Amino acid sequence: MAFAAGGAWIKELSEADGPGAGARRAAISLSAGFGCGGLFGGLIAQWLPAPEVVPYLAHITLMIGAGIVVWGAPETRISRLAGTKLRLTALRSRYFVGGVAPWSPWVFGTAALAFTTLPPHAADSTGSLSIAFTGTIAALTLLTGALVQPWARKLSSHGDMAAVGTGVVLAAAGFLTPGIALSTDGGLSVSLIVVASALLGSAYGVLLVSGLVIVEKNAAAEDLAGTIALFYCFVYVGFAVPFVFSLLEPHIGYPLCLTRSTVLVSMGFAFAARSSRQLSAPTATLTPRA
Repeated sequence: MAFAAGGAWIKELSEADGPGAGARRAAISLSAGFGCGGLFGGLIAQWLPAPEVVPYLAHITLMIGAGIVVWGAPETRISRLAGTKLRLTALRSRYFVGGVAPWSPWVFGTAALAFTTLPPHAADSTGSLSIAFTGTIAALTLLTGALVQPWARKLSSHGDMAAVGTGVVLAAAGFLTPGIALSTDGGLSVSLIVVASALLGSAYGVLLVSGLVIVEKNAAAEDLAGTIALFYCFVYVGFAVPFVFSLLEPHIGYPLCLTRSTVLVSMGFAFAARSSRQLSAPTATLTPRA
C-alpha cells in the first residue's frame, strides 16, 4: 500500500522537476528505508537488550513520526467515487507484459539473495558479530542501490533497455562473484561477499529505477498508482529467490544455482529487449482475447 500510493504521490509532487524525477525519488526513498532499517536493526539486535523487541519499537516510533510529518503534505488527486474499480490496464499493455514483467522479479531477487543467502556463509569468520554483519550487508546492498539510482536515471534517458541491460550485467557479475566466495573461507570469503553485495545492490537500484521510469512514462495518470502496484507485485516475486535456492542447493549446489540465475536474468532481458524493439509505439497494447 505504501509503495503504490506513495510512489504515485511522489511522482505527482515531482512533475515540475521533469520526467523521471518522481521515479528516482520514490526509488531512493524505498532503498534508503530498506538499507537503514537493515543496518540499524542489525546493530540494535547485536548490542542492545531484548533483540526480538527493541528493533521493532524503534521502527514503530519512526513510523509515528513519519506519519505526523507527512500529514500536511498536499493532496494531488481527487478521491474516486465509492465502488470505482481499479483498472489494471498494464496487464493488457505490451510495454509492461513484454518489456517489464520478464525481468522485474530480479529487482528484489538480487537484493534478497545478497542479504539473506550470502551472510550465513561467512558465519564462521564473523563469529559473535554475525548479526551485525548481516545487518551491515543488508545496508550495503540497499544503500548501494540507492546511491546508483541517479546514475540509473541518466541511463534511462538513453533508452529504457539501455538502463535495464546495465542492471542485468551488474546482476550477472553479482551472481558470479558469490560462486567464488562460497568456495573459500576466512577473510577472502567475507571480502568477496561484500563485493557481491555491492554488485547485487547496484543491480537492484538500476533495475528498480528502470522499471519505475518505464511505468511512469507509459501509464496514464488515472492508472499510475495501480500500475506501480502491479510492478511491485512482480518485483516482490524476487523475494522467493533465496527460498528457491534453499530447495535446490542440496541437489545442485549454490554455484550452479547462481549460474542458472545468471542465465535466467539474461533470458528475461533478451525477451524484454526483443519485445521493446517490436513495439510500434510506447502505448501499444495486446489484442484482448474474445
